[in-house]
Amino acid sequence: MTLGSAIFLVSIAMLIYSLVRHAMGATLVGWTSTVVSIWAIGGLQLLAIGIIGEYIGKVYLETKQRPKFIVEEYLKDEETRNLLVKEHEEIYEAIKNRDLKKAKEISYQHIENQREAIIRSIREETKNR
Repeated sequence: MTLGSAIFLVSIAMLIYSLVRHAMGATLVGWTSTVVSIWAIGGLQLLAIGIIGEYIGKVYLETKQRPKFIVEEYLKDEETRNLLVKEHEEIYEAIKNRDLKKAKEISYQHIENQREAIIRSIREETKNR
């Protein structure tokens, strides 16, 4: 979508350039309208393709029917969720205090704890089926 917008803006610049050149008499008959038409239509086409692509991408993601918040889906245990929130707070405080070594250690531990909790939750869910 951005490429289409950029090319359309270039077409507006080309319009101004072409009109100035036309006013100076430095162009052939029909050159100005041809150049501006090509740039404008090309930019609008790319813009439209970008919008359609965004729409198709969102439709695709919706058709997969994945939960928007996987953590809430798999971490139903209140104690585990509280632990993970506490770890987030500790990471934030370490970063705020500019203790990057501690933030890194807590982050790695947090990722490992979260991975284990999700795996445990998935195993419990598959047992219940």
